[in-house]
Amino acid sequence: MFRSLRWRIALPYVALVLVATLGLTVYVTEQVRQVRLADLEAQLLADARLLANSVAPLLQGGTDPNTLDELARSWAAPLEARVTIIGADGIVLGESHEDRAQMDNHLSRPEVQRALIAWQGSSTRYSATLGYEMMYAAVPIRPATTQGSEGPVLGVMRVALPLGEIEANVGRLRQNILLAGAGIALAAALLAVVIAGRTTRPVRELTAAAERMAAGDLDARLLPSSRDEVGQLTRSFSHMA
Repeated sequence: MFRSLRWRIALPYVALVLVATLGLTVYVTEQVRQVRLADLEAQLLADARLLANSVAPLLQGGTDPNTLDELARSWAAPLEARVTIIGADGIVLGESHEDRAQMDNHLSRPEVQRALIAWQGSSTRYSATLGYEMMYAAVPIRPATTQGSEGPVLGVMRVALPLGEIEANVGRLRQNILLAGAGIALAAALLAVVIAGRTTRPVRELTAAAERMAAGDLDARLLPSSRDEVGQLTRSFSHMA
């Protein structure tokens, strides 16, 4: 196959289309993934701020942790998210999905640390408690009169969502792009073969005429079909004949 001029012209174009399609697939899906993650982070932070404002008076009043558990579960249902109320010392005060009494101290969690230092924090990591990758967003809980300003930190409100749906959407997008790319590559391959065949046909005809002349047929002639290099070669051959 690689001895044929037709395939030596066509195959590089096909390979180029395949490489370009693969590169485009990787780039587009990664960009979509990053945009979806950024949107999810913004949504979680906004939800966490609203919940923090709601729970601040309860923490100030020393509400019973069982009440905070019920509150976290009631918030988690409409948000379809995991809600965790964390004390300023890192102890879990309210949790929507797990038994808070069995949970470790959360003060060292990266999103909690960032929330305490920079007013908000987020992280994406594997949840050992739930068993899958999640995005966490956290904001400090401050008294209602000091929300958005300097004031004592009562705790941290954290909201989390699994990333499985985003990864599934990105996977479907990647599959669709690959299928579209395969169709484009097939069309490009057919087009490249047709163009290469038309390009090399005068060369094949010239080769056949030269073989006839070599066999003793001195009347072998060709009329140039173009004005390019192949046409010039055809005219030179006919003149030589």
